[in-house]
Amino acid sequence: MQTLLYITASHRPDDVSVSRRIAGAFVQMVQGACPDLCVQQLHLDGAKLPYTSPAILQNWGRIGSGDALSDLAPADRENIRQMERLTAQFAAADRYVFAVPHYNQLVPYELVQYFTAVVRAETTMHFDETGCHGLLRGKKALAVYASGGPMAVDGQAVTLGDQWLRMVLAANGVTDTRVVVAENADFVGYGAGQDRLVAQKIEQCRAELEDFCRD
Repeated sequence: MQTLLYITASHRPDDVSVSRRIAGAFVQMVQGACPDLCVQQLHLDGAKLPYTSPAILQNWGRIGSGDALSDLAPADRENIRQMERLTAQFAAADRYVFAVPHYNQLVPYELVQYFTAVVRAETTMHFDETGCHGLLRGKKALAVYASGGPMAVDGQAVTLGDQWLRMVLAANGVTDTRVVVAENADFVGYGAGQDRLVAQKIEQCRAELEDFCRD
């Protein structure tokens, strides 16, 4: 059975967040088109993600030098185990859907923290003298970005968060990433205005459905 991992990074609830409303509708489409697909949801807001502290770096070095996980302090041991669980979940998924708001042109810090925790040498990528080689090949991703204002810099249609996310995914082997952008959500007006924007972007997602589900 294949798995879709749905990752949300918005600080707003499902019925308010523009990115979650669009991405959640797409996940429902995928479930309808592929009923055998297992969907896992991971809400990063409030997830208490582990982070790469000096202690974690030191403990990774200890484990790499031959120490057992049981040799570490209980809190450090659980932190590493949580990272391992997140890495295993990410690596095992076949499809990814991201709901990513942009706050002042930046993605939420939880998304950066998440990838810092899950990216792992010899599990999601391989390093050698020629560079970094992603190990998660053949997988697909769809990222829904939402912003209250325009997602442009000095008039150039550049989405900084999209550049970063594509780079991270590609470094781990996920090179088939399609994007839906819902910008100017604060300028179209709340209520009916945002509803129209969400509906328009859901239809844009629908156009990606067949290819996204295809093996």
